[in-house]
Amino acid sequence: MTTHGTKEYRQEMAAIHDEVVRTGEPTIITKDGKPYVKIVPVTDEAILHRLEKQGRVIMPKARRIPVEPIDAGGGDSTEIIAGNRR
Repeated sequence: MTTHGTKEYRQEMAAIHDEVVRTGEPTIITKDGKPYVKIVPVTDEAILHRLEKQGRVIMPKARRIPVEPIDAGGGDSTEIIAGNRR
């Protein structure tokens, strides 16, 4: 595991979160050989809202929204990237 707070650490954590989302299977991250955090996929908006109010959800800060590509004409296409909605 990389050092907490570094770019590599954030990339590693993002990859783990993406894997949990992709597979739908929870994972446990260990620290010094002991369980440190459990990451579980949750899609129910009511549960997410309740957990966020309790301060228990760290990620996602922004939800990914599936979108359809837009035809820009002239054989070109532009894809919308849904980012932070603040």
